[in-house]
Amino acid sequence: MPERTSIHILETENNRRGDLFARLMADLFIALGYEPPRVNVQQPGRELDLVAVHRLERRRAIAECKATERPVGGADLNKFVGVLDAEHEDDRPVAGYFISLAGFTETAVEQERRRPRTRIVMLDASQVVTQLIDGRILIPKDHATELAGRMCASFEHVDLDPDIEMLAHERGWIWVVYYKRGMVRTHVALVRSDGEILPRAIADEVIVADRDCGGVLHTLHCLNPEPRSDGGDVDEAISAYRQYIAGSS
Repeated sequence: MPERTSIHILETENNRRGDLFARLMADLFIALGYEPPRVNVQQPGRELDLVAVHRLERRRAIAECKATERPVGGADLNKFVGVLDAEHEDDRPVAGYFISLAGFTETAVEQERRRPRTRIVMLDASQVVTQLIDGRILIPKDHATELAGRMCASFEHVDLDPDIEMLAHERGWIWVVYYKRGMVRTHVALVRSDGEILPRAIADEVIVADRDCGGVLHTLHCLNPEPRSDGGDVDEAISAYRQYIAGSS
């Protein structure tokens, strides 16, 4: 059975949540060989979540991005097919992508399997993460857990929870690695997409955002390092991290 990885969007307001998700999905299309996409593209009578032109091939992609809690059904896919039909150009074929973090209903999957034309590439959260890893946007899961393991080396009777998650935050993609005692999660480590350990000040910011979205990270012991007690400048570390995010956006 394929390994499952969930993605959580750390934004409480619905419109901003959708905008953040679409903006971070731009990383997916760069990994798939496209130029940096445009998001929330206004067209007469409709809005396209994401539009991208392939770097090498004469084609473009149009994507619908859904961060809903329920799997997407056939009605939403049919509506998207209508959008694609209206966007076709003779000299630049359109590839349609439907991204749903919660996946798709069985009937929707079967419907698309039987559709004679205008096939859609359907991606759930785990498939998105796989493509981001293959495109070197994210470090692999085992690399993230190895880095996190260095932070809990001094803790006894703490075991790795294999069900790690991915956060989509305004600062970018963040791996969430859990540790547990017995069957209960007790510790957490946050690792950013390139393999750097988040400074504790940034980790605390992410944890607050998770709490505001109904998450439980604030109830766990955070393993990310505290500021040095020798007077080291944590502001410098935070500034460097913000420069990294600005440079990768």
